[in-house]
Amino acid sequence: MKTAAQPKCSPEEISYRNQRRSVGILGIMLPFALIIYTYLQGCKEIQPSISQYFYSTAGILLVGVLSAVGLFLISYKGTQKIDDIITNLAGVFALGIAFFPTDTDLNSKCLLFTFPANKVVTTVHYVSAALFFISLAANSFFLFTRTDKKMITLQKQQRNHVYKTCGILIIVFVALVPVCNIEKVKIWLNLPYATFALEALALLTFGISWLIKGDTLLQDKAHTQMVKANPADVVSPNAK
Repeated sequence: MKTAAQPKCSPEEISYRNQRRSVGILGIMLPFALIIYTYLQGCKEIQPSISQYFYSTAGILLVGVLSAVGLFLISYKGTQKIDDIITNLAGVFALGIAFFPTDTDLNSKCLLFTFPANKVVTTVHYVSAALFFISLAANSFFLFTRTDKKMITLQKQQRNHVYKTCGILIIVFVALVPVCNIEKVKIWLNLPYATFALEALALLTFGISWLIKGDTLLQDKAHTQMVKANPADVVSPNAK
């Protein structure tokens, strides 16, 4: 029987895992925090998109969270150069979303201020948002699933399934945003905050992926089953 004893983690590794968990929590909580914050400030209307909260009382919260996530991703160091490139780009795109706001929705009841329309700023915002989620999807699908081990645990296989599912879902949710903004689709759905919901789902999926990467879920056990590179070759815990 082959078992794997979980090695003790250094303080630096524990801190790194906690940072990953924090990023995951921020991603999951951001949409809810924006709604709750504006609600407590007297605005009970959900905005058409997460980016629209920039012009509300929760604007500072939106910019703060995106900046924190962006700076972490920029400073993130993976095991290979490609990890650094993908996460660094995602961090830059997160800052692009934060500091290049979307167009102002003049019909919003939560509106505090406006900026003059600027196509360049708006274009940077939308491109940054799209590339941010694409980078996160690539990170989850291609990078989180790698392993240098010839033998991987069953938990690692389960994590890889979740990582790939998260990567696919992020792309699906982002791709549905422009579809839901087609006029006929908007009328059919009759859901003014469809974009917000899809962005929230993408952030939720992103957060789950990073929570798992931070060993919050599906952790390797101290004594666990091991599988070979071929998933069908499972070593039973009762094997002699």
